[in-house]
Amino acid sequence: MNHVILSVPIDPVVKRKAEEKAEKDGVSLEYFVESVLDKVLKDFIGKKTIGTDIHIRLTEEPSEYFKKAIKKADKDRKEGKGSPLFKNAKESIEWLEKQGI
Repeated sequence: MNHVILSVPIDPVVKRKAEEKAEKDGVSLEYFVESVLDKVLKDFIGKKTIGTDIHIRLTEEPSEYFKKAIKKADKDRKEGKGSPLFKNAKESIEWLEKQGI
């Protein structure tokens, strides 16, 4: 899928609210904005105004690749094949160096 960058001035308060909503819903700001624009365009093409009552539901379905990767990671973790949990970056670097990485 091709993407272009859309740069528009926006009220900082609106941007912050959009970021908070996207984070709450577990999606990126980019996905959130694209979903809103897509919904508005689908619902209001051919109408003179978009009005003020817009209802949008965000759904972002994980890809099959991602689902398989999560299942494998869960299985590996249960089998003790993952790295240990670290308290800080220094511990993780030390562990990686011991692994020869």
